[in-house]
Amino acid sequence: MRVQVSPPGSATDGRFCQLLRRTCLSSKAALCLVFLAGAICAPNLAQDRSLPSSRPDRLVGPFLDLYDRGEYEAAGRYLEAIKSLPDEIETVQSRTAPIQSVPGRVGVPAFDVFARSFANMARDWVRSEKGESQQRRLRVASLAVLEAADGGFSRFAAATEWVCNEFRKYPPTQFEHVWQLAVLALAQSGGGAEFLIRERDGADHLKHAVSRYPSEPRFALAIPLNEMVARIANNRPGIKAQELVRRSNVPDEASSARFVERVLTQLDGLASLQDIAEEALMRAGIIRFQLGRFDSALANLSVAAKSDDQFVRYMSSLFEGKVLEALGRRPAALAAYEAAHQADPKGQAAALQYAAELFTNGRRSEAASVIEGTVRDRDDAAGDWWYVYGSGDFRFWKAYQQQLRESLKK
Repeated sequence: MRVQVSPPGSATDGRFCQLLRRTCLSSKAALCLVFLAGAICAPNLAQDRSLPSSRPDRLVGPFLDLYDRGEYEAAGRYLEAIKSLPDEIETVQSRTAPIQSVPGRVGVPAFDVFARSFANMARDWVRSEKGESQQRRLRVASLAVLEAADGGFSRFAAATEWVCNEFRKYPPTQFEHVWQLAVLALAQSGGGAEFLIRERDGADHLKHAVSRYPSEPRFALAIPLNEMVARIANNRPGIKAQELVRRSNVPDEASSARFVERVLTQLDGLASLQDIAEEALMRAGIIRFQLGRFDSALANLSVAAKSDDQFVRYMSSLFEGKVLEALGRRPAALAAYEAAHQADPKGQAAALQYAAELFTNGRRSEAASVIEGTVRDRDDAAGDWWYVYGSGDFRFWKAYQQQLRESLKK
C-alpha cells in the first residue's frame, strides 16, 4: 500500500471543514455542527502525517516499501512523522526494595519503539520474497536502516547487526562493501563507536567487516581511529596531552598513556598503505602535537600536507603551522597557515590562524580581508574540517549513501 505523507483530503473537504469551524465559532445555534465537523474533518486532521498505523512497530514494513520504490524524500518525511507520534506506554518492573518488585508504567518514544522492532519486522518483510527478490529486499533494508540511523546510530545498532548477519549468508558483493564502509562512517559519528569494537554479544562489528573485506584500507585505519573515537570523550584536535588522559575512559593515567602509545604504533604501521598513508600520518602527527612531541609531529605533518585529500591537506597544514609556531619558526608557520587556508578558503580554523599571523607580521589589511571573506562565505562553523576530525569517516557518509541508492536502481 502506498503511504501518503500529505493530507489525503481533497481541497473541497478542506474548505468545508474551515467553513464548519467558522460557523461553529460564530453561532451558538450551530454547536451541533461540531459533531459533523469532527466526523468529516477529524480523519483529515488525524492523517496529516498519513501513517497507516499508530503502532510504531507496524510502520517498519510501509517504511521499507517506500525505499523499495526509491521514494527517499517521502521516507524522510515518514520518519519525521513517526517521531511526532505520542510515547508508547509500557509496563516495567521497578525494584524499590531488596525483596519487592513493583510494576510501573513509563512512556517510551515512538521512534525508539520503531527502532527496537526494526530487525524483526524487516526480517519478515525481506522473507516475504524468495530468491533474487529476497536478496534485493535485504539490500533495500540495509540502506533504510542506515538512513533511519543517521543522527542516532545507537538506536539502530541491533538492526544493523541483523543486516550484517544476513549479508554473511551470501558471498561478498560490491554493494555490501560500500554498505560496510557506510556503517563505519555513521557509527563513528552517531554514538556507535563502541558498537564497532565491543566484544560482548559477539558483535564486534568491525571484525565482521574486516573478515569480509580484508584488503579494505579504511577498515585497517578504522581500528586505531575508532579506538580514539570510542575512548576519548569529545575528541578535538586541539586538546593537549593531559586532556587526552582526562577524557579517556581507561582506568588511570598510566593506562591512558599506554593506550595513546598503542594508537600511535598502529597509525605508524599504516603509513605504508598507499590509500590511507597520508591520513594515518596526519592523525599521528596531531596526536604527537597534542603530546608536545613537536619534531616527530612535524615529520608526520609535513608529508601528510602534500595529500590530494582536502581534509587531510587542510588539517595537516593547519597543525604543521601550529607545530612550527610552537618551535618559534614564525615565517614557516605563516606559510603553513596560508597553505591550510588555500586548501579550504571557507575553513574558519585555518583562516583565523592565518589572519592572526598576518596581523602579527603587520599585514593588517590582508588579515582583515581573509577574515571578511571567510565569514561572508560560510555561516556554519560546524562545517569546518576541524569539527570533522573527531567523527572518523563520517565525511564519506553522503558519498556512500548516494552509491548505495544508485546501486538499488540497477
